[in-house]
Amino acid sequence: MSKPLRVLIVEDSEDDAVLLLRELQQGGYAPTFERVDTPEAMSAALDQQKWELVLADWSMPRFSGLTALDLLKDKGLDVPFIIVSGVIGEETAVVAMKAGAHDYLMKHNLKRLCPAIERELREARERRARMRAEEALRESEARLQLVMEQLPAIIWITDTKLRITFVKGAGLQPLTLDPNQLIGTTVTEYFQDDPERPPLAAHEVALHGEPCSCEMKIRGRWLQAYIEPMRAPDGLITGCLGIALDITARKQAEEGREKLILALQD
Repeated sequence: MSKPLRVLIVEDSEDDAVLLLRELQQGGYAPTFERVDTPEAMSAALDQQKWELVLADWSMPRFSGLTALDLLKDKGLDVPFIIVSGVIGEETAVVAMKAGAHDYLMKHNLKRLCPAIERELREARERRARMRAEEALRESEARLQLVMEQLPAIIWITDTKLRITFVKGAGLQPLTLDPNQLIGTTVTEYFQDDPERPPLAAHEVALHGEPCSCEMKIRGRWLQAYIEPMRAPDGLITGCLGIALDITARKQAEEGREKLILALQD
């Protein structure tokens, strides 16, 4: 079964265009085509339909392959562009390839046309798939960034020396902590005055491969922290991953209840 192909032919000679179409048909393609030979006609054709391939002569009375290539790029289209010319020297071919042409062939020798088209169509599909994957990754990273910035918690990562390498979260705002200033500091610096230092002990437990939780107080606010070992793909522990939720309101409520109970007992 012939493969459908939407091809825009930039060619001033109708006979040469017929030869190209015949070569495509013999190569197993069923081309839907339009022939243009001026910048205006090509621009209109590009606007009216999505093309899978552009075959262009290099030299024409009112147009040129280089101008056609520039026009395609100006429209931001990633479409394989192959030059098929009757006369093109080696230096001109180099100029064309540097300008962005994907291949060039001579009109008197079209044996490479269909293999070149098949290769370029495959590479174009791969480029589009890669671009879609990269765009999806960027969108995913943007959503994750937004979640981390708005999440009413603090998320951090340390190395094995408990040096903070990553920290995000809206939970930093009540503590008036700047995440950029926290990067590079160590967990130890924030609990030097705590004789028991449960947060440090929890991080040490995580570095030995076990998850741990603890309560900690920073700048007058209580946090419930959950700390996990951070592992590389091979399972090696590279540091700690922590998340902390603000439990100040709960602690204050508990203290209020305790005071009320004591007052009632008196």
